[in-house]
Amino acid sequence: MPLLEQQRTTRVIEEIKAGLVGYIARNGFEEICRRSIAIQGDQGDLPFQPRCVGRIWNRKAEIDVAAIDEKSKCVLLGECKWTERPIGEEILTELYKKAELFPNLHHYKKHYALFSKTGFTASVKRKAATEGIALFSIKNITL
Repeated sequence: MPLLEQQRTTRVIEEIKAGLVGYIARNGFEEICRRSIAIQGDQGDLPFQPRCVGRIWNRKAEIDVAAIDEKSKCVLLGECKWTERPIGEEILTELYKKAELFPNLHHYKKHYALFSKTGFTASVKRKAATEGIALFSIKNITL
């Protein structure tokens, strides 16, 4: 506010730009990914139609995107990464491990998704093709 009051708009813009990527990473991108999954579920573009889309967490883990249908016992779990590097296998491995930390989901059929600002490594693309993991980049997120 002091910069605005002093009409130092160039400096204000520089500070906004410096914090924008972090702000988007913390807030906007994950919400965009969750909304995209909700839309795709409503359009029948997922293996099931989720009744609830959000995030889940407990004392041991947090998962950015969780789309759940209690009736069919299906869940889609996803991680969102707003980084300058393509997502590698370590993020997928981490997602699998996190999923096991939610005992109430053990009897659910699990589907997995990764959301990335900059895409995916070749090894993740191969693994996704063989294991049925959904990959979403900025270019193919539905809104």
